[in-house]
Amino acid sequence: MPPDVTRRVAELVARTYDALVSDWPGELDFYLELALEAARAGAEVLEIGCGTGRIALRLAQAGVRVVGLDLSPSMLALAREKSGDLDGARWIEGDMRSFDLGRQFPLILIPGHSFQHLLTAEDQLASLRCIQRHLLPGGRLVIHLDHQDYVWLGGLRGQAGGQFELAG
Repeated sequence: MPPDVTRRVAELVARTYDALVSDWPGELDFYLELALEAARAGAEVLEIGCGTGRIALRLAQAGVRVVGLDLSPSMLALAREKSGDLDGARWIEGDMRSFDLGRQFPLILIPGHSFQHLLTAEDQLASLRCIQRHLLPGGRLVIHLDHQDYVWLGGLRGQAGGQFELAG
């Protein structure tokens, strides 16, 4: 695809993302509880694959200092636009496989299936190694993954989806 078309498609995806992607039941409360724990300790939270700021902005509005990392300049431009002069939200363009922020965090979040955009084991391992360098000893990494056993789909009849909860 020509670069101009690719850019326009990326901008369209960014502009429509919030309308097309809704929260999962309990999702924000789940992340907020973990993030507030980090905030009480005076720490920032890193959200990888922050996109338009769907989660990070609401954490920042609740008083959590958040660093949002995303590969898409279009998504980040919208996140910056939406955050305006809100203190507590910083936006950084970077690849989850190779970023270097020069610091560590007690909590790193990857919501919205973002980790599943890494389609090869090599990319997934590169990302996890990079994340490990940014995670404080004893810190938490929380990744939203789809369940890989398709049998669970039968349980969704009449429901919007599962509940967010710790898996271990």
